[in-house]
Amino acid sequence: GFSYYDTQNGFQVYENEAFLPYGFTYEYYLTRSEAEALSPKERERVMIKAMVVPDEEKDKAAAVLMHYDASEAASLGAEEYLEECTKRSASSAGCFQRDTRGFTAEITLEAPNYVFFSVPYESGWSAEVNGEPAEILFANELGMAVKCSAGVSDIRFTYMPPGLKTGGYIA
Repeated sequence: GFSYYDTQNGFQVYENEAFLPYGFTYEYYLTRSEAEALSPKERERVMIKAMVVPDEEKDKAAAVLMHYDASEAASLGAEEYLEECTKRSASSAGCFQRDTRGFTAEITLEAPNYVFFSVPYESGWSAEVNGEPAEILFANELGMAVKCSAGVSDIRFTYMPPGLKTGGYIA
């Protein structure tokens, strides 16, 4: 997925042709226990095809996504991996902006789906979709996903360090 781009200051620069933008969707899900049963290489490849969710969140994912058969992981080759990167990019948010409190994104969906962000999950995050509070789904063993309806969705993630307000009152 990398191609030579240039040599600068004595270093070869490559372009990642399989680059994934922030905020994209999946068609499939896999539970964490199913993912943990795979080899590290298979797990890495599967996460481009299926969103890994905690076992206890399986029903939420199943309401929107199809279940991925983990036995197919071994056959996921480099060519299909790059095809999946293209699919994920095509289903990505059209607008993504960071600021000092978090980030916003806008996405247009044909059907309800989870939008995954490869931003590390911590307990201080909150989310809104179209101005309404949204539940954050811990996904892919590090990131966050929120469920969006069909049509245009404005997504806002805000981070407030736990204890910051309390600490301010005490000081």
